[in-house]
Amino acid sequence: MQQVVSCANCGAQNASSQQFCAHCGARLVKAAPQQPVWQAPPQAGVTEPLPKTSPQGFQLLGIAASVFRIIGWVVLVGGSLGSIGIFMLMSQGALAELLELINRLMQILGLGAVISLAKITLMLAGIIASLLSGLGMLAFAELCDAIKAIEAKSGAKDSGL
Repeated sequence: MQQVVSCANCGAQNASSQQFCAHCGARLVKAAPQQPVWQAPPQAGVTEPLPKTSPQGFQLLGIAASVFRIIGWVVLVGGSLGSIGIFMLMSQGALAELLELINRLMQILGLGAVISLAKITLMLAGIIASLLSGLGMLAFAELCDAIKAIEAKSGAKDSGL
């Protein structure tokens, strides 16, 4: 069965195998067969809102708090024990060069009589310095946690929870 093509110029019916109209001689335009149009499937609606994530800066606060907490405890305990250990080694004479240096320094300063007091003072200064720096790092870690908690609460109020 042969299909029929109508002429766009005069409207005459022609066989689909012809290229020109038999009535007026105009070129026949063959329409391309209709192809099915692809339609996207309907999207499913989101029923629950996505959970709000905290900004990247406040996630870094948690990491910083953990790092400062670990370093703070190491400095606090390690520094104190290190200062006591150095004092004990100096008392037993194991650190002769350091002890000799401290003795010369005390004699230059005119404090030869208070050498043993200077050793204790150095030990106490080391302990106090490690305590203060360790506690400072622990306090900074707590501050980071407090800022993170405040941000989490304000984020919950903003989202209406």
